[in-house]
Amino acid sequence: MAGSHEVVRAVVQQIANDTGETVCFSMLSPTGTAVVGTNHAEPKGVDNTGLRTVETVDISEDSGESWNSIHVRS
Repeated sequence: MAGSHEVVRAVVQQIANDTGETVCFSMLSPTGTAVVGTNHAEPKGVDNTGLRTVETVDISEDSGESWNSIHVRS
């Protein structure tokens, strides 16, 4: 099983591929109060439209008990 950062990266990459956008994102601390890292994903196999349609992605690792938010920068 992949670590949580690899799972998030794979999910964000899939969002970038599906939307045709470059997705920049920040990883938040478990409390959601501090940014602990930033990264981006370039769309693969599609032209980047430059449009911004995704604002936030919420991910749960425990079947919905708690959530981590990825805030996408425009």
